[in-house]
Amino acid sequence: MNTRQTFARSDSLIPCEFAGHELSRLIGKEAGAWEAFQETFEPLLYSAASAAVRRQGGRLNTEDIKEIVQDTYARLLRDDCRALKSYDPRKSALSTWLYRLAQNVAIDRLRRSRPETVPLSDALGVAGSEHSGPGILEGAGECLSSNERVLMRLLFNDGLSPQAAAERLGIAVQTVYSRKSKALNKLRKYLKRKRASGQEP
Repeated sequence: MNTRQTFARSDSLIPCEFAGHELSRLIGKEAGAWEAFQETFEPLLYSAASAAVRRQGGRLNTEDIKEIVQDTYARLLRDDCRALKSYDPRKSALSTWLYRLAQNVAIDRLRRSRPETVPLSDALGVAGSEHSGPGILEGAGECLSSNERVLMRLLFNDGLSPQAAAERLGIAVQTVYSRKSKALNKLRKYLKRKRASGQEP
């Protein structure tokens, strides 16, 4: 009788916990252990990877998700199962730990697949560490509307594309470009006033 059951929670399939001796068999590379692990946790890893991609505004297809799952397996087995050996059941359930690991693998892949985002300081035509993107947005909060601040953080802090930002905010892509242009103009005027008064943002 198969005791490995799953139940739904939110958009994920959370398996019942792998028994400690089964995890030991997996680390010890005993016959059948890896197949049992995949049977139990693969739906969870697919769910975790898909959720991470959606939250990050990515557009990876089914094959990409499959590769993320395979990358997660590779990370678990790398260096003689070092990651698996680091798992501490006192800190979290194995399902929770694996879910987070798969999401981290997915986010890493998304970052590698994204084109480099132009820094906000470059978009504004300013230089210097004192003009970092986050610093400018925090210091210039009063000159931007709340909608503009949210959009600029998505574009320049989180590195989302205009399309992904539009989907995240539920607005048209053209609205993103228009709102971004207005926000950049406001920030340029803000920085100009600060320089004229001898203050730093």
